[in-house]
Amino acid sequence: MALPDPNSYESIGRLITAAAAAVAMINQGHAFVGRVTGKENERTISPSPLTVRGEKEFVTKEEFEAFTAEIKGDYAKLQDSLTAFDKSLRGEMKEDATLLHEKINAFGQALARVESSDHEKSNLMRQMHEDIRTFLVRAVKP
Repeated sequence: MALPDPNSYESIGRLITAAAAAVAMINQGHAFVGRVTGKENERTISPSPLTVRGEKEFVTKEEFEAFTAEIKGDYAKLQDSLTAFDKSLRGEMKEDATLLHEKINAFGQALARVESSDHEKSNLMRQMHEDIRTFLVRAVKP
């Protein structure tokens, strides 16, 4: 059996397949050694996350409760200020929307006036054309 051309896709595919098979064999060999030695399920975490050490300073219950109450007060103030800020933003947005609607309505009215004016001009031009035709017809008749 002749080997394929080293630059062909077939030879590259065979090389990738062989590499994958080698990795799989090494993995299975490692797992087998772990099962035989009984170290398959051992996990070592380094450094140990469960280290417990005593603290030199302690906080009394009263100090802790005072600190907690202070934080709750700050949180309540923050919530109140955020609520007020939200209300002011909503008010500004409503005012802006109202102003925008007023401008759109004014534009619509102005456009209607222009269209009406154009219509009146068109009617006037039509009447003038009819008057000119009538004049020309009278002028041409002997």
